[in-house]
Amino acid sequence: MAITVGDNVWSYAVAVVLGYLTTSAIYNAYFHPLAKFRGPKLWSISRIPFIKHMLAGTLPYRIKDLHDQYGSIVRVAPDELSFIDSTAWKDIYLQKAFIRPKVWGSRPPGVEAHNVISAPVADHTRFRKVLQPAFSEKAVRQHEPTIERYVDLLIGRLEEAIQGSKQNTATVDLVQWINFTTFDIIGDLGWGSSFRCLEDTSYHPWIKVVLHFKAVLVATSIKYYPWVEAFLMSITPKSAMADLEQALATAHSKVKDRLSREPDHPDIMTHVIEHNKLSPETGLSQGEIEANSMAIVVAGSETLTTALAGALHHLLKDPKAFKTVVDEIRANSESEDQITAASLASLPYLTAVLNETLRISPPLPDGLRREVPKGGAIICGHMIPEKMTVSVPCWATFQSKSNFVSPDVFLPERWLSEHQGDDSPYKNDNKSSFHPFSMGPHNCIGQTLAWVEMRIILSRLLWNFDIEVPDGKVLPSWTQQKIYWTWEKQSLDVQLKKATRSTSGPVR
Repeated sequence: MAITVGDNVWSYAVAVVLGYLTTSAIYNAYFHPLAKFRGPKLWSISRIPFIKHMLAGTLPYRIKDLHDQYGSIVRVAPDELSFIDSTAWKDIYLQKAFIRPKVWGSRPPGVEAHNVISAPVADHTRFRKVLQPAFSEKAVRQHEPTIERYVDLLIGRLEEAIQGSKQNTATVDLVQWINFTTFDIIGDLGWGSSFRCLEDTSYHPWIKVVLHFKAVLVATSIKYYPWVEAFLMSITPKSAMADLEQALATAHSKVKDRLSREPDHPDIMTHVIEHNKLSPETGLSQGEIEANSMAIVVAGSETLTTALAGALHHLLKDPKAFKTVVDEIRANSESEDQITAASLASLPYLTAVLNETLRISPPLPDGLRREVPKGGAIICGHMIPEKMTVSVPCWATFQSKSNFVSPDVFLPERWLSEHQGDDSPYKNDNKSSFHPFSMGPHNCIGQTLAWVEMRIILSRLLWNFDIEVPDGKVLPSWTQQKIYWTWEKQSLDVQLKKATRSTSGPVR
């Protein structure tokens, strides 16, 4: 058989590619600067196993397993390390020079402006200076009436569902109702107008687009291979971007409308506008306002829904803890108008329930990745070369036996002051490893607001309703859910009835 020139070219090309892959694998496995760190060989020589688990929704679970097998530092990709040692929090996240890798801080196609997630150091610092006053304790107190108004609407909607039933009970999906509430609250606070989810009992079209977290991770994984990204962008029809373009147009319209009027109550934009007037040289452009407001709306809704759904899920599985927190909330407030952020902040068991929820079901289970700055850095006593990616994965860290006793068990008592003595079973819990809102200059800017919303929404639900799992239903394990940035939450179908003051907790 004759050998053609074309056959020779293809054979040569295949040989070159195979040679490159083999050389790269050998280098990554044995000669790479991170070769001394333990981890599975396939993960050490290629990013593909990492991406495979990320797109399957199992990456945080797998990384936790790897830490169980290999220890507190694991090599999870050729150029990436994962740490569950508590000292890594300070070594990584308290340092301004550690920035988000470009792959993990990219912007949607067509968006030029950065937000607090994607911004380089100088812009991030400027954004935080503008936005921080909107999330101060003083500002959050001003936001409380807005929060209460939407929680009133939530309670009213659930009461309507009960009244419409002959049995004076209603079976509802609390994940959906809580999501409606958190989106309406942050929509009002962020853009001066809600999404009307509670009023219309449905998701706004904008929300349906931005909640496609798996699509975001697909886009992120492609960015590890620039030539693949360039090729896909070149063949992607414009029509495929229609939903994204509509979402961006909605954000533009919302911001434009808010900037053109003065609302009847202070919101996040109030502080941005004030800063722009007083210090225009460091203010936000309209594009930056749009980009940051979108990030705030998404982060300020979905993560809260996860925390509240997680709290209710674990309480329903633990009747004793459920009764304890219900009794505390109802004993603290004779009337519903006494349920305020200030009164709830003093309830130790409620705070313990929420802390334990953030530990066992952290809204962001994966690691917040950072790039080691020029010159390298010492992390947990090891010199890590520049440009390597490092992170502390929340779920793996909070679920590690090296940090918490019985880490897979929901135990609010571990957070109570009376259980901190030498005779406590929780005396060896490493609380310094627990930072669900991250720490340092890139920590969650809205955590004060988040705590107020979590306390008020959960307390108002438990004060107003007796909640139980419907007959014949069994709550699935929380960890049966996949994780795409946050948990892909299954429905939380519960049976509600108006609270009976003589009893508390779920009826069993």
